[in-house]
Amino acid sequence: MSRLVPMLLLAGLVAWGAAPPVRADLDVGRKAFAAGDLTTAHKAFLASAEAGDPTGQFLVGQMLLQGRGVDKDPAAGLVWLEKAAASGHVGAMSAAGTLYAFGEEVPADYAKALALLVPAAEAGDANAQNNAATLFYFGLGTPKDLTEALRWAILAERQNVVTAIRLRSEIEAEASPAMKAEALRRSNQPLKGPPRPAAVAQVPARPAPQAVASPPPPAAAPPRPEPEPLVVPTPREAGPPPAPVPAAPAPAPTPPPQPAAGAWAVQLAALPSRAEAEKEWQAQRRRLAAVLGDREAGFAQVDLGAKGVYTRILLGGLPDKAAAEDLCRRIKEAGGDCLVRKP
Repeated sequence: MSRLVPMLLLAGLVAWGAAPPVRADLDVGRKAFAAGDLTTAHKAFLASAEAGDPTGQFLVGQMLLQGRGVDKDPAAGLVWLEKAAASGHVGAMSAAGTLYAFGEEVPADYAKALALLVPAAEAGDANAQNNAATLFYFGLGTPKDLTEALRWAILAERQNVVTAIRLRSEIEAEASPAMKAEALRRSNQPLKGPPRPAAVAQVPARPAPQAVASPPPPAAAPPRPEPEPLVVPTPREAGPPPAPVPAAPAPAPTPPPQPAAGAWAVQLAALPSRAEAEKEWQAQRRRLAAVLGDREAGFAQVDLGAKGVYTRILLGGLPDKAAAEDLCRRIKEAGGDCLVRKP
């Protein structure tokens, strides 16, 4: 299960109490990345990471996972993410935990996944909340716990994680009234917040991989928005999560229609890449043909800050809120999920 890499945050990154030289390295790296000089960006982030800065470690880990400015090396990237996670970096905990939960880029380890995801979920990370709910629901890395699964699904849904809507529904179908009441009570309790570095669950460190000679990488392409941590897909039936789907090829150069400016829209889903969004649209178009008819979807990228950049699937051109709500209602009645978006 790949494509779990969080975006490289180029603005608003927390300095995590770094010493001035470390902050300077991060600034150099951000500016180089924004200019498309990924090799220089990686070197600057690496200097910060080696000086012990969690944000630098987090960014180096992501560049290694994606092969941006450096040869792709998921194992080495995970080493850096775990170092940042051990210092309390919430984004690193969520990203590393999701890698272990999916088990494609690195071997699956559900116990390690939970040890990383639960503290990130307690810190308010929406993707970690959804992913933790999935593991508790299927009993992966832990005994099956519908109450705890439902608690995290409710919290993820409150943060507009679309897949959490269906996940919550599936859990509630199995949970008893007492379980539902307890999950709701827990979901209304204050979260623990970001963990102190000493309180982060200790995950056995992975050995650093040996350097392997490789041909020089091609010239860096112009920068594009990075994907965000994938939410663990919510299975539709009980059992282990479905097998991963290989990444879809890059979309054709001709862009599909965008939502009309100033019109209301219905959002069907939000995914971490354009290719995945287009694939999901085709699936929903077939499944909801009776409701959607010959409608065409638009695709809009949105920067969600620490959560990353998502591509929304939008049915636009609706004249007012009432029309959008009516379409969304009919989609839900047909078994789909949706949100109404203002112009």
